[in-house]
Amino acid sequence: MFAAYKRNLQPKKRMARNYPGMPAAVRDRANANDDNDNDNDDQIQYARVWSLYQTHLQHLVSVYDERDLPTLINEYSVDGALEHLAQLVDARQGTLVKHATTPVHYQGFVNTGNTCYLDSTLFALFLFHSPFDWLLLKPILRPEVKELQTTLRFITNQLRLGALITPIVINKLRMDLYHAGWIHQSIPGSAATTTQEDASEFFLFLLNVLEAPYLSMMQHVVYDGCASITDENDQKSFRERILSLAIPLSANENPKVLTVEDLLYSYFFDNKITVLRERDTQGCTRMTVEAWQASHIIPIEGGNSNLIIPMLLKRYDVYGRRIGKSTGNVNGTSAVAGHQHSLPRIDSVMPRRMDYTLVLRAAVCHHGDSLASGHYIAFTTLNGEEWLLFDDMRTPRVVKFCDLKSITAAFEHMSTSAYLLLYEMLSDTEDEALPKQQQVQMVDDMTTAQNLQSQEFERVATMGPRIPSHKDAKNCVIM
Repeated sequence: MFAAYKRNLQPKKRMARNYPGMPAAVRDRANANDDNDNDNDDQIQYARVWSLYQTHLQHLVSVYDERDLPTLINEYSVDGALEHLAQLVDARQGTLVKHATTPVHYQGFVNTGNTCYLDSTLFALFLFHSPFDWLLLKPILRPEVKELQTTLRFITNQLRLGALITPIVINKLRMDLYHAGWIHQSIPGSAATTTQEDASEFFLFLLNVLEAPYLSMMQHVVYDGCASITDENDQKSFRERILSLAIPLSANENPKVLTVEDLLYSYFFDNKITVLRERDTQGCTRMTVEAWQASHIIPIEGGNSNLIIPMLLKRYDVYGRRIGKSTGNVNGTSAVAGHQHSLPRIDSVMPRRMDYTLVLRAAVCHHGDSLASGHYIAFTTLNGEEWLLFDDMRTPRVVKFCDLKSITAAFEHMSTSAYLLLYEMLSDTEDEALPKQQQVQMVDDMTTAQNLQSQEFERVATMGPRIPSHKDAKNCVIM
């Protein structure tokens, strides 16, 4: 579309200096040093930006005023401003880029002051095509939320095309968050007062305001050796936004590495409760008994649609302070068998049991002693074979890890600092769509990386975590 705009807007002869309706700020910039022939070309270029703005005024006027055009030109250059406006029009018309058609030089976000929690969360959520894309396309009724959705769609397109998300766009996002009800966002115009916030709270805010579906859960209460005890509440359904996985305090002193699978088992099954129940079917005898409470995820029923299962590693207390003196190693397993944690589903097309695998797609990590301080970074992957590290305080901001050594270092880092994990629940039919050889190779690579990671933990248990560096990626492409 951008190429079409450029063809349509390219004048055949010199444009008049006083272009009808041209704002004074653009006209003055265009007419500066008018005696120089080169500046006539500048006038034409600036007028092209203004002309594109006028052509799509109904889409752009709510985002930029005419007086903002010189700022856009200064920030992006003339061609960059044209492309920026054209892509903004596309986003406002509902276009969402699934993936780039050519290799992309990912750049991420510019940190505009305590925005790492925003930048890292959005990078993890939307860099690659995922089930979350539906949130950017679904009908929205509230005007302020619809505007936020449009801005998120534009940012997603920019990320996937390799554009740098500049302060202009980030400030627009922060304005939209404020109007949509993000209580931690400063009042528009007071950007300098922005504070560090909890990435998980921001994530949950997006899910709520965009009306994402909940995770449907089924809960069972089991009595050991008491078959005669029954209650109508022994089985019930409930909903969750996120799985909050508690890390045992002993993990801070115990060098043994926990896995996400261990935490999931505790979350779903290791819940001892005390309840008041009837002893017989007559309802005459009630007694206090101990029981086990177990839960399962209810898979989505819509064809091959997959779920994103968000998991929060509870490294911090209710006041946002890190629990314990150490970080507690939790191996961010790349793939977890999901049949233990989800109810079986019978496919309506092919009546057979369907099992699931939870595949790690992204992680948001936090460094610091409290959620109100420190720094957030993100890891994400498209296919499990290559991982991207995003850190808006480093140069370059995005680094690709594609060999076994660097991926192992990335997982090692995630084990000590991962805070928010995003797993995708894939049915076995999705796995069968892959060539068998590719499935085996992916499993072998992941297993090898995790084995090396565990060995590294045992060797440097007392030395603290190591952040993946550019040296780890020396055999890979620096994004």
